[in-house]
Amino acid sequence: MTLREAYLSLLTGEYKSASAAGKQAIVWKAVEETRYANLPPVKFSFIYFGIRFVSLPFLSQPFDVTLDVRPPRTKWLHQFGTIAKAEYVPDPFPPPAYEGTYPPFSGLFETGAIGVVRLSLAMNTRFYITGTSLKLFVDGKPSQNLILNPSLDPQDTKNFFELGMTDRLPVAVKFPFGPPANVFADWWMGMISAPRDQSVAHLAKVKSNGEQVVSPSAPYQVFAIPANDDLMQDPNTTEDFRELIGKIKPGTVLYRIHGKPRQDGPWIPIGSIRTTSHFVASAFDDRVLSYHHTRTRQQEPAPGPALPPPDVPSAPSSADDNPDTSSNPAAHDPPPPKPPPPKAYTAAPAPPPRAAHRQRDYLERIEGIGPKISSVLVEAGITTFSQLAAAHVDQLRAILAAAGLGALVDPSSWPEQARLADAGEWDALDQLQEKLRGGRLE
Repeated sequence: MTLREAYLSLLTGEYKSASAAGKQAIVWKAVEETRYANLPPVKFSFIYFGIRFVSLPFLSQPFDVTLDVRPPRTKWLHQFGTIAKAEYVPDPFPPPAYEGTYPPFSGLFETGAIGVVRLSLAMNTRFYITGTSLKLFVDGKPSQNLILNPSLDPQDTKNFFELGMTDRLPVAVKFPFGPPANVFADWWMGMISAPRDQSVAHLAKVKSNGEQVVSPSAPYQVFAIPANDDLMQDPNTTEDFRELIGKIKPGTVLYRIHGKPRQDGPWIPIGSIRTTSHFVASAFDDRVLSYHHTRTRQQEPAPGPALPPPDVPSAPSSADDNPDTSSNPAAHDPPPPKPPPPKAYTAAPAPPPRAAHRQRDYLERIEGIGPKISSVLVEAGITTFSQLAAAHVDQLRAILAAAGLGALVDPSSWPEQARLADAGEWDALDQLQEKLRGGRLE
């Protein structure tokens, strides 16, 4: 399959009306049939960058083209990456201390969706600026895209998963995008869209089956945290980032997604991005597949080189707290009614001991327990911190062994962690978990 043939295969009526699974299959066929025999070097031309940068019609294409493809071309930024089939999986239960409607956000944040995820470098390995693009497919409707970056500042290491990523970037302070470049870039790119501000409101307006949401509830900001230490790479590696990422196995959770309904928080765990295939470096992904950017303007991001992690509350702001809910150009039929103001959420800083009537706790709060092990424990009848605290370690090992997970984790610290969680002793739990790795004492 040539790139031209791959491009045309996504312009057909059959593709546009296909189910999400059908679209994923067509896209993945194009990826597989255009995979590189030999990886092209990760190069970046500042001359090409400058020529394209002064062309507003060129720059506007990622914001205006709502199709999944554009004619084969060299991208302005993020020219080289690697792609995998993936899914966005909403968290089934709220975290401890959460009070309010759950899930807090609507649309794809509530239903989940299948798609593809692309991990890429904005420039080259000298200016190591990472990025994640998630394309989620919708039955019979245009796909919805999530664009995430940690910052426009290069990071100091070659560990792709060193930093969390967000849709609302801080102001860059380093070369090449630091001052005074960011002043000019903000002004110039501001003619198209706020360059560091990619609204996620469109993801809340449609469900995975194509149904429009009447009163969407969207996060003000999302934050993607690398899911586990196993993803971490040698900070001084000289190996191609695409080869390193290519070693990630299908079924791996890449990022835990947190969202907050307004600028002053709170951060709420809402889901995860999980691979369903190996990563593949493909000319179709690098040169044809398009990840739609939004023109929506939200509030100006707070200045500063560092983003607060989701467990640290942001400083209150006097700005309007309503998230921007203007429509994604890809979803206009029919336009949804104006949404109500966002719901109010309360997160208690130190929750009281669990009430006896609570049937399930967020077991993934325990170091060493992920989504798979949590589901195994729930099936075994362990659904609360108090039940986990009362369980004998040998009992837990037997449950894990029966599920084929006995050799992967050590549950010896889980009862003590669960006891602290059940008592609401979160500071003590955090101190204990700092000494653990994979649930065991280091």
